[in-house]
Amino acid sequence: ELTTFLHAYQTAPLDLHVAHGVLKGEKLSTVTIRSFYERRRKCLDQFLSNVQAMSPQDVSDLVYDSILGRMNAVKATGKRMINNQLLCRDLKETRTLSMLAAGFGGKLISTMIRTLTYDYRHYGAGLPDLLLVRAFTEEESLKVPLDLSKWVGEVFHEHLMNNASILIDRDEEFIGGSIHEKQKLSPGIEKQQKTQDSIINIPERLMLSYENKSVDVQCLFVEVKSANDKLDERQEDWLNVLDRFGHARICKFNNAPKKKKK
Repeated sequence: ELTTFLHAYQTAPLDLHVAHGVLKGEKLSTVTIRSFYERRRKCLDQFLSNVQAMSPQDVSDLVYDSILGRMNAVKATGKRMINNQLLCRDLKETRTLSMLAAGFGGKLISTMIRTLTYDYRHYGAGLPDLLLVRAFTEEESLKVPLDLSKWVGEVFHEHLMNNASILIDRDEEFIGGSIHEKQKLSPGIEKQQKTQDSIINIPERLMLSYENKSVDVQCLFVEVKSANDKLDERQEDWLNVLDRFGHARICKFNNAPKKKKK
């Protein structure tokens, strides 16, 4: 059986878009398609079963530990952290991602992953336009809204919204030579890159508590449509999936009435 990874430049397995299904042959015989899901059924079912049974704090920790493992793997290879832009982005939003995972819950996350592995070509698009999130602390049977900038920080701080300059490519490295050749950096650029790598680190783990009070995170997916717009097949399918174990709604708006000319 051929491997689904043939070279180091692949960003995904070759069979990622092969959907799960069954073909009917002659004499009513059936053949299961060797899809992305079918090739990994045992591992996926076991993993998703574990995720489904997780508590909100366990799911939050799973996201944190995953990002931490990726960061340690990059450090072990000796590569510069700044080159891995996806990891840099996740490191800067680790607490936010952990909070969202807790808000989704294990059942919804496992359902979303299973849906994507069944038919990535179909479900690779069509997710709702908006994701709304809020958190509450529980005080004497009352839910009090929690300021996310104080509890989570990160993207909820306005002054951090523009701190993405570390992700800008440094073209100075390749001036005067091929990008495939080993270039010796100037002392200034090398020192700057080492400084950037040193400040890229994982933040403190997010705990579902604030000032000794438990925190409840709620998430809502919203698909925005105009009065004359309709859901396509993939959007409708995703809304059904998300609303089964989570919360998903459609927001329809009408055109503003035209002002009469005087």
